[in-house]
Amino acid sequence: MHIDVGDGLRNGRSIGFRQGRLLKETARVPGRAFVMSGGYSSNNARRPEREGGITAFGRRLKRVILPVLALLAAISAAYLYRAQPFTLIDGIVPATSAWLSWGAIALPLGFFVIHLTNRRYGPAPAAAAVALTWLIIVGVIVAHLLDPRAEIPWINDMAPRTGLALAAALLFSQLVAVVAFDGMRSIRWWSAPLSGFFWASLAFAGVFYPSAYLGTEVAWLGRMAVHFAALLAGGAALTMVYWACRSLVRPLPGFAGY
Repeated sequence: MHIDVGDGLRNGRSIGFRQGRLLKETARVPGRAFVMSGGYSSNNARRPEREGGITAFGRRLKRVILPVLALLAAISAAYLYRAQPFTLIDGIVPATSAWLSWGAIALPLGFFVIHLTNRRYGPAPAAAAVALTWLIIVGVIVAHLLDPRAEIPWINDMAPRTGLALAAALLFSQLVAVVAFDGMRSIRWWSAPLSGFFWASLAFAGVFYPSAYLGTEVAWLGRMAVHFAALLAGGAALTMVYWACRSLVRPLPGFAGY
């Protein structure tokens, strides 16, 4: 009787190698696991039957309530403190204080809220939170226009062009933050938030300043560059806060790995 030990070892190594490759590939497929008896199986096999439409809608709505409230607070702070000059030391007023305000510096707070929502629930709920926030803001503005006598602290004498430019820049940059964060998910925890802050800041500056000041006598190019740098600095600082919040805001299954 002849037994070729070499063939047996080679076959065993080949099988182990193929299984190892499948296990590595499975790590990149959310919600699936490799079964050693052969093939893939879903990690969600024990999950109960799909919830009804109303129940599922209620569950999704609960996920975005807190992000919407936080976004409203961040946007309100940026708006209400837009006339407060940005000064770090009393008595020392930088040249930019005539136009660079604490409200402008507070803009990355909204991006920070979006990043945490995206980390926890993914891009769809984060985008839904942005959309719902702006639906509420538009509703408040429409209510004020229908009844101008109503005292709504959000509305004042801001020039229509500046107001529209601000709203468009905020909405666009927040959606860019959703896409940029999700596109840079990786095992490096800082890749997604830093990318989100960078592209969102660039989107805001690139939309707001030309929309508000193009064709006017305002020297807006220099202001745009300085504000972009200030937004990046704020984003870098908030990235460290994001790092501290990682253990408190953990991703749901399927969004881990960074």
